[in-house]
Amino acid sequence: MQTLPISIIMPVRNGVPYITEALASLEAQTAKAAEIIVVDDGSTDATPEILAEAAARNPTIRVLRQAPLGIVPARQNGIATSQQPLVACLDADDIAHPDRLALQFQRFEAEPDLVLLGSNGMAIDPDGNPIEPMNRPQQHDILVKRLARENPFIASAMMFRRSAFYRVGGFRDAFDAAEDYDLWLRLAEVGQVANLPQALISYRVWPGSVSHTRALHQNFAADLARRSAAMRRATGLDPAASLVGRLDWHQEEAERGPFRAEILRYRALDRLQSGKSVTASEWPAAFADLAAATRLFTRRDRAQLQDVLAYHLLHAGLPASIRATCLWHLLRLGPAKAIKRIYRQRTGPAVSRGA
Repeated sequence: MQTLPISIIMPVRNGVPYITEALASLEAQTAKAAEIIVVDDGSTDATPEILAEAAARNPTIRVLRQAPLGIVPARQNGIATSQQPLVACLDADDIAHPDRLALQFQRFEAEPDLVLLGSNGMAIDPDGNPIEPMNRPQQHDILVKRLARENPFIASAMMFRRSAFYRVGGFRDAFDAAEDYDLWLRLAEVGQVANLPQALISYRVWPGSVSHTRALHQNFAADLARRSAAMRRATGLDPAASLVGRLDWHQEEAERGPFRAEILRYRALDRLQSGKSVTASEWPAAFADLAAATRLFTRRDRAQLQDVLAYHLLHAGLPASIRATCLWHLLRLGPAKAIKRIYRQRTGPAVSRGA
């Protein structure tokens, strides 16, 4: 079997029950990678034992163990110890199809200017059953336009040149939960990017995934990545170059930086998330955040906030003064929609109070 100059990086924390299947999909490749680096980010389940057995069986598997620092340091540490010119990503709950490495390697060999390559995929449920195809644009020009609005790549399907990764600065902690999107944006600025038309990855959708448990932080990081990319195009300077760690939208000093609009918007969204209780002492700050960010909200933001305000207005037993201010902000966010949402709250199911 041909051995390819590829390092596979797989971060994992508490990977049971999917880590065994993910590793098996790499070992079943029609052309194998020179090394598989699994970074155990402080697992407390049976993952360390599974990895030890896999490494003893397969000498291309190398296990790094670190304290639970998060996925960005795990990926960075894995790539830092890698020794091959191409780096492939695979999350520990996803599955690589047998021809994935061979097909991607062929494309890199044929196109020296290519720095980033993904593929189509298939979304699967926790049991591995197909849900729906994940079809993505393939051409560089189309992908660059899409990148300005959203992430058109599947993280576990990606392969990139190690040299380009370090040229643009690698993964960045400030974009945790959307660190891959930030990297793809920067790679597209220095070389060609593409997707293969074949479905080369099965992407598992389950309640424990990042998109379900950290959705607000993920959206925030993605917005920061888009803003950074737009400012790089406009000025040639990266506003995120000096950031160390994730921005905290509750810190006032963050408002004085280049991401003021995102800070104000997500501070308000965080205070008034659906299902989140708001105490009487917290309402003045929530109202202040709403007033500061009203013009920044998207249509989706306004709908969410109006639902939450309508719920509190009708169901939370608030003092009259707070109820009056809730109503005022409901109307500021859109009077016609406000009336419809109040009516719906009166006649239909209330906004979910679950966490």
